[in-house]
Amino acid sequence: MFSILCFSQIAKSKQPNIILKLVSAKLEPSGMAGYKIGYTVDEDNLILKLIIDTKAYYVLRGRAYWVDLVTTGLFDKCRTWMSLQNRFEKKILPNIMNPNYTISEEEKHKLVLAWQQSADDFRDSGGSDDDDDDDDDTDIDEDN
Repeated sequence: MFSILCFSQIAKSKQPNIILKLVSAKLEPSGMAGYKIGYTVDEDNLILKLIIDTKAYYVLRGRAYWVDLVTTGLFDKCRTWMSLQNRFEKKILPNIMNPNYTISEEEKHKLVLAWQQSADDFRDSGGSDDDDDDDDDTDIDEDN
């Protein structure tokens, strides 16, 4: 089994042409300059498994969880926290009922429900943690 390498690793290799042939089947145009290595179903399943195992249903909209996933070292070195988060939000979640995803139907439903609830909670709070509408400056004793 061959491991997938970042392009910086390929450039440093003594046999870059051979390595490029091995990974070229997994390359996708990125819309920007260059190419990126496409996600596999195994990587999608790993993302889902880690979310389920850590019961991270309600922290998926934030940055910290995805940063932690990248630092586990379980993903290719080319994957960033933002790449993982975007993959989950834009590809995995809309297609969560894909039979290739190995988590249970119950877990799939939990993920969708938690994703919707976390959006509702954010919307209900006005998108801000500052619920204090009162002007606290009136409580200051200016005589002292």
